[in-house]
Amino acid sequence: MQNTALKSKKVSKSDIATPLELVKFISEIVSSVIPKDKIRTILDPCSGLENRLTHYFPDTNVISYEKKLGKDFFDAKKEDCTDVDLVLVNPPFNNEVKHKKTFLPEEFLRKIIEVVPANTPIVMIVPSGFRQNVRKRSKRLLFLSTLEISSIVSLGLDVFEDDGILFHTEILFIGTGYFSKLKPHYTYHQNTVIKKPPENLQDFQCKLLKFIGIDSGLLSVMRNIVFSLSLQERAGQLLAALIYKLDSNNKFIINSDSRSELAMLIDTSPQVITNQIKALVDSHLITKVARGTYYYNLLSPENIRKIITQDFDSISVELKFYKNDVNPKSLIIID
Repeated sequence: MQNTALKSKKVSKSDIATPLELVKFISEIVSSVIPKDKIRTILDPCSGLENRLTHYFPDTNVISYEKKLGKDFFDAKKEDCTDVDLVLVNPPFNNEVKHKKTFLPEEFLRKIIEVVPANTPIVMIVPSGFRQNVRKRSKRLLFLSTLEISSIVSLGLDVFEDDGILFHTEILFIGTGYFSKLKPHYTYHQNTVIKKPPENLQDFQCKLLKFIGIDSGLLSVMRNIVFSLSLQERAGQLLAALIYKLDSNNKFIINSDSRSELAMLIDTSPQVITNQIKALVDSHLITKVARGTYYYNLLSPENIRKIITQDFDSISVELKFYKNDVNPKSLIIID
């Protein structure tokens, strides 16, 4: 990490440990959108001697590389990283070899993308110049145009002050899956509030997972219904998930919390939930009663109760085209 931004004559160390408070901040952002049971294996390509970045994921398998320990990440192969669910990396910012023009943060990111599964979420601490110190014909600018940067965290100049370093840095959250649910920008500051998942989400997930494991037939029924109306498969998944959001009158509420819950359950973004709700309303599968309040049209309260209590033997759907109808009418049969 060379302190070129402040025109310092002192060459900084290239391997500065990440402060634990910053590590905690990163883990809180990650955990706000990715359920911990979805993070089984983490890749840390520059783990240092203390494995700082994975400190707050104690029950997770960590694939770590550290050149000083004889394990160079640039020797890694795809087969070594097939199970990676998340990448956390604080690469060296400057080269240890004088006069070599390689920019290590860029080289590390290119190597990460090469070896991990497609769409793996990546959290990377980089110098601000990684994005900003480029020209119109720069190869790095072309590389940046291929990245899906979902969120950026601004860091203070003195975030590494314990090591005597002053440097302009930031954190990139790369990926459009889980990270699409993040705000576009955060600031590493004590006043920053990271929205946590709703407290009842775990219970809701357990119910839905149990429901899906026993009644996969219902998911097939919902898929058939939405496909008959030329809707996306997500709409069918949402119809199944909504069953556990209904009150005794078949109504449900959609707000920022419930959108986040549903998005996490079917592995998508809150915006997709909003889009699919509109599509379900347009297709008359649900009805908008008032702002944020909807009525579930497909099943009666009695049949909803049977599904939730698993008090049935079979489930099927009958699609009927009535005279002059463009789309079929759906009748779900529960025996």
